[in-house]
Amino acid sequence: MANIFLLSEKDSSFVRGTVSAEDGSFSLQTSPQNCLLKVSAVGYKTVIEEARQGDAGVIVLKENSLMLGCVVVKGDLPRHKLTKEGMKTLVTGSVLEKIGTANEVLQKIPMVTVNSNGEIQVFGKGTPIIYINNRKVMDKSELEHLSSENIQSVEVINRPGAGYDATVGAVIRIKTKKRDQGLGFSFASQNKYDHYFSENQRAEINYQKKGLNIFGMLSAGTGQRRSTIYGDQTNFADTVWNLKSTSKSYHRLSDLQGKVGFGYDVSPHHSFGAYYQYSADKDKEYDHFISDVFSNGTFYDSWNSSGTTQEKKRPGHDANIYYNGTFGDFSMNWNMDYVYSKDNQNQIQRELSQNYTDRSVITHNTSQSRLGAVKAELSYRLSPSGTVSMGEEYTNTHRKNLFDNIEGVFSDNNNKMQEKNSALFLQYSQKWNKIQLNAGMRYEHVSTVYTLNGVRQDDQSRKYDNLFPDLSVSFPIGKAEFSVGYSKKVQRPGYSQLDGNVYYLNRFHYLSGNPMLRPTYIDAVTANVSYSWLFFTASFSHDKDIIVYSSNYDQQDPKIAFVTFENASHLNRLNCYASLSPTVGWWHPTWNVGMNQQWFKYNYCQQIKSFNKPILFFQWYNAFNLPDNCQLRIDGNYQGSGNNQNMKLDDLWNIDASAGKSFFNNRLSIRLAVHDIFNMYKFKPQMYNHNLLILQQNVTDTRYITLTLHYNLNISGKKYKGTGAGNSEKNRL
Repeated sequence: MANIFLLSEKDSSFVRGTVSAEDGSFSLQTSPQNCLLKVSAVGYKTVIEEARQGDAGVIVLKENSLMLGCVVVKGDLPRHKLTKEGMKTLVTGSVLEKIGTANEVLQKIPMVTVNSNGEIQVFGKGTPIIYINNRKVMDKSELEHLSSENIQSVEVINRPGAGYDATVGAVIRIKTKKRDQGLGFSFASQNKYDHYFSENQRAEINYQKKGLNIFGMLSAGTGQRRSTIYGDQTNFADTVWNLKSTSKSYHRLSDLQGKVGFGYDVSPHHSFGAYYQYSADKDKEYDHFISDVFSNGTFYDSWNSSGTTQEKKRPGHDANIYYNGTFGDFSMNWNMDYVYSKDNQNQIQRELSQNYTDRSVITHNTSQSRLGAVKAELSYRLSPSGTVSMGEEYTNTHRKNLFDNIEGVFSDNNNKMQEKNSALFLQYSQKWNKIQLNAGMRYEHVSTVYTLNGVRQDDQSRKYDNLFPDLSVSFPIGKAEFSVGYSKKVQRPGYSQLDGNVYYLNRFHYLSGNPMLRPTYIDAVTANVSYSWLFFTASFSHDKDIIVYSSNYDQQDPKIAFVTFENASHLNRLNCYASLSPTVGWWHPTWNVGMNQQWFKYNYCQQIKSFNKPILFFQWYNAFNLPDNCQLRIDGNYQGSGNNQNMKLDDLWNIDASAGKSFFNNRLSIRLAVHDIFNMYKFKPQMYNHNLLILQQNVTDTRYITLTLHYNLNISGKKYKGTGAGNSEKNRL
């Protein structure tokens, strides 16, 4: 925190003062006389500038080093601070400010990992919901176009309270810096080369005057990618069938997105706004398979297959409207959302058999989804350090799937699912001296109606009524901060997992969802510790009815393996994670060490097999701040072999390097990065499913070069204050 003083310009006498909040924001009533604004913090150079009415903008404090002979005495404020539900990292003024994009900032935040496919995970908590200034991120490419220099702080919530949907295991909140009023513009260009060239261009415009903020965005991208999968599949049916295959795929992708919206602060106590977003995506895939089949070790057949899959996701509509208001000690937050999407997929597969008849399979699948949601929350301030809030959230989802197969290899399918989720929640927060208590309770009623070819399916149509409590306490001991909490969560199966349609890989291997899946219920205890540049977290969870990959074989033709999903009894998991982020002159290292230990048993080949080997990982990030706004990074990641559910994963490692520089008072930034320099990141899962053993090696172009350019001119403006409704349901869609 910083000290802020208002001084008389005439004689520098004290007029009034205040202290900034944890995120650096402050409010100070100015005087009619000419005044100066003085900002100071331990370990940083004091800033004095002319005080002005309205938004003071961003005031950056530079580190102050005091030279005493050969000794350097430097003051560093902690980068990480515990919050009520997790941990906040201050990006402004840290080494992360020059790292490049929001996606690259998240990769260096404790507890957050980003894999080679760009999938973001919070350690031990799964995929998070991400917000930028209270607005939910629907497209992860948005993170690639948000410059790190525009980010003020990142909060990782690993104990979401009752105000979030019970399916939400983690939340990431990104807060950007404030800018001056007027017209703002931002352009971002990301260019990638692996074996092919891919690019994505994004332009944003923002206009702010007093309480009005109008914004717009247009993004377009094209790309290509390839992958090779080496497979060894053994099906222990009436005969031991072994399938050795090499599959190569090539994708051509394109996407287009646009967004317009506004936010209006009627007064400091009332605001409303809305946005609309349109999206369209295309993916054309070309596949080539070579497969050799053995029966009890004897050669049976060889297939040479080729095919195309064309997928179009258009149109996609996403809209939000919100209102925020304060009435004395009461405050209200109201959001309403609408989402619509349509996905058309056409697949043509041709198999040439050496010993048997050739086969062609043509399928068409159309998925259509529609969601409406509303959420309202009312809060009351009991005291300066205590609040109580209550609210409701309602979502109504319709999803329709049409599937047909010309040759009759699979049955045509017309299924519909309607799900209604009604929730009530209550939250209480109180601070006594240095002890912070948070408690909440959420009630959810979920009703699902599933119809197949126009007939209601009673077994798949279900109702659930559940309570989801959470309780946490935070307190300091000396200079260290501690927090511990309990929460109950649920993971509902995704709609793709519930999809009963069958997808054809080859004549011995089909994929399908499972409409009979039940939700997974999770009881978790989580503890966080923060001390200076050290952060530690540990959690233990009990997952009931865990959803895992499974397999079965066709009763009429046992050599055909169906890979699907099922509920296993339970899984226990212990996660431990530590992060150390010291500063040594111009070198800013970060060491992250973690362990994921599960206890899980599963049926394999009519025996109970244990999957208890822990997965260890180590990350070493190195940032070097150089003169003239230059930064050099060399980062390494290692993940050891171990078990995840009913899979065994081999070890993974990669080394990345990047260099960046800012120009024109940080308006223009250029960054060149090389990922997986030694091309060693190879994903090798082994899956044990009842009668089926699948060994794979997935080879993708993980070694690539990216050139990223950002130009910002007064972009950000006021924060969009809509938080959205039905956010977790949007992820399922």
